[in-house]
Amino acid sequence: MTEKRFCIVCGKEILSDDPAEVYCATHSDARKKPNQPGGGSKGKCSIRSVHVCKDNSELMYSNDFPRQFHNLAITPDGRHIIAGGEDRLLYKWDLKSGEFLGILGGQPSSVTAIAITPDGSQVITSCSKHLLVRDIASKQVVSTFESDTGSVYAIDITPDGRYLIVGGISGKIEIWDLKSNTLRNTLEGHSYAVYSIATTPRGRKFVTSGGDGTVRVWDFRSGKCLNILEGHELNKVYALAITNDGRCAVSGGLDDTLRVWDIKKGTCLRVIQSTTEKSIETLAIVPGKHYVVSGGSEDKLRVWDFDAGECLDAIESHSHVTTKVAIAPDGHHVVSCSIDETVRVWSLTY
Repeated sequence: MTEKRFCIVCGKEILSDDPAEVYCATHSDARKKPNQPGGGSKGKCSIRSVHVCKDNSELMYSNDFPRQFHNLAITPDGRHIIAGGEDRLLYKWDLKSGEFLGILGGQPSSVTAIAITPDGSQVITSCSKHLLVRDIASKQVVSTFESDTGSVYAIDITPDGRYLIVGGISGKIEIWDLKSNTLRNTLEGHSYAVYSIATTPRGRKFVTSGGDGTVRVWDFRSGKCLNILEGHELNKVYALAITNDGRCAVSGGLDDTLRVWDIKKGTCLRVIQSTTEKSIETLAIVPGKHYVVSGGSEDKLRVWDFDAGECLDAIESHSHVTTKVAIAPDGHHVVSCSIDETVRVWSLTY
């Protein structure tokens, strides 16, 4: 039986007999008509500021640490933002209004990574080598893990919500069973820190990027490294995102390039040179589109068409490094945070 193939833009099944075709009929036609909506022509997607999230937390809780945000996540229903950073606290906002909804709690050291379970009931955070699972409604920590990866830089949850994938400064990768609170597997491959982890939509594979300049593709069940993707210069690959169909990964890092990879074949499909001479620290794919939003040491957020290899729009965003961008499930709201101590909401129009 011929293996089914799915469009890298929308995830629909590809009916073409051409084994090299990576687009469904709709998006294949759009690519040939650059002046049509969705065809990747310049100016078809724009980003605009909506608001800066309000913060009256000093009325509730304060400490001696700067409120520099390292990471954030959006709840699966698209309603709320949870962010944390240097001051060891977890903040919650209403995404659309920017209203501050309170502090979920604190932890022993700065918040380095955040992930929310697919059912939206729990938020998992890392601080140094510790991982905390917190019930969002009650704000209570329900379980903790201690990672052997050193300082944890990246976490991701499998689509079924069962497993937590962890990467840290040692280059090791751990897979934790969230149901039994046990370590299922430890994988080795990266020679330096793991900065980013992204799981494919079906959960069969996951992709990591690290300080050794590589992007690696892993089989979840066996723990085998399937492909090592090389090409980024200057080593550090900070940012990673997977397309909606799980066939391609987009990576970015210190070398100021975006690279689009075929996960299965292990080949680089496209190199996009940013030309800003600034590092790319974070990436997020727009649901249902071939657009990716990037942020980093440049004081702008950029929207890219990773199919056409074009920058569609850029907007001044933060006064310091943008540490994380995330996109709401509706595909129309982008949230970013920075060590400039702000969390900002943006709108995408296309």
